[in-house]
Amino acid sequence: MSGQDWRFDETWRPVLEAKPALSEDLHRPLGALGPCKYLLTSDLFDERLSDKVIAVVFGVMAMTPSHHYTVPTKNAPRMRSWFEWVASGSCPETNEILATARVSLGCAMPYVGPSLEIPWPLHNVRLGAIVEDHPSACAQIPHLLQTPAAGRFVWANPFLGPIDLSLVPFRPGALNRYDGSALAVGDEGGRDYSWTARRMLDFVVITTAPARPCHRDWVRSLMRQCEESGVTFVAQGPSGVLTVVPPPGEKTDG
Repeated sequence: MSGQDWRFDETWRPVLEAKPALSEDLHRPLGALGPCKYLLTSDLFDERLSDKVIAVVFGVMAMTPSHHYTVPTKNAPRMRSWFEWVASGSCPETNEILATARVSLGCAMPYVGPSLEIPWPLHNVRLGAIVEDHPSACAQIPHLLQTPAAGRFVWANPFLGPIDLSLVPFRPGALNRYDGSALAVGDEGGRDYSWTARRMLDFVVITTAPARPCHRDWVRSLMRQCEESGVTFVAQGPSGVLTVVPPPGEKTDG
């Protein structure tokens, strides 16, 4: 992924977490002309939202494949459990539920999940974990990495403490030292384990604000980790200005 992936045309708030319910903004992408990059400003995986409400939002994203959606959450364990719920086949009534999300188009909503009707996971949806420091990174990122996604990112927002991604386990309760970390993981194996490093994250973003102190050493360390692992690093300042550090060998796009 490049720095352009952290530039958005619009924000989208499809759910109201406090109610909890779908919002009036739910249908907006269905009527948008041309490709659009949306940043979700609702936490789609808030514990107060039901599995079915989340499914409706994914239905809208499934029916707008020309748009791209960036979905950050502070609750990666809930995100992982929702995908497991879909994969389990526990939602056979999803067609009827998702139809409400496409009412303005006047036609049936396809099943959202691992089926023949649409690709799964959705190619136009990127999932991310919001963290603040190393403890929160260890609590959130392993669940993100265990969630099927077309792209994954980590967003330090706000960035309140140092993060060492090489010490964040690939999975909750890593089985052994070969399981790897958030930056690289090897193929599964036993005694005859053959290590083949694979990049797990596509980009890492930090957001700084004047009211929250952020030490330069934290930024430099995280940027170095990303550079060494081939992960795009994006720093977003208080004014929204982006500094993009692409992996070695790749050119920045601005």
